Amino acid sequence: MDICKNSWKVFIQTDLFFHKTFSIPSVCEELYRYVENTFPNYQVALVYEAGCCGFSAARYFLNLGWHVLVVNPADLKTSDKHRYQKTDSLDAKMLSIESFVSCFHTKILYIFWL
Repeated sequence: MDICKNSWKVFIQTDLFFHKTFSIPSVCEELYRYVENTFPNYQVALVYEAGCCGFSAARYFLNLGWHVLVVNPADLKTSDKHRYQKTDSLDAKMLSIESFVSCFHTKILYIFWL
């Protein structure tokens, strides 16, 4: 997720399938409401790149009981293609590949935003 002032680019996948990539307003309650309505009874893991807007979103989702991982963008592997075609959608998908939490073997929803 790209924590921007106006909107977040979100990529959602479950343990079984890729759901979709979409933009939402940068309001924590919007993402929470979407996830609760679309994926009830899922355990949620959220990954996003550390950025200039701090950790308030991470704290919000941690208080909801979600698993939250904030990563250093410099620590993520990038392909040559990613260096030339950098978009928020590609970044979100790259986070999903790099940060897919394999230690969870239950019904879980993974959300990656840029």
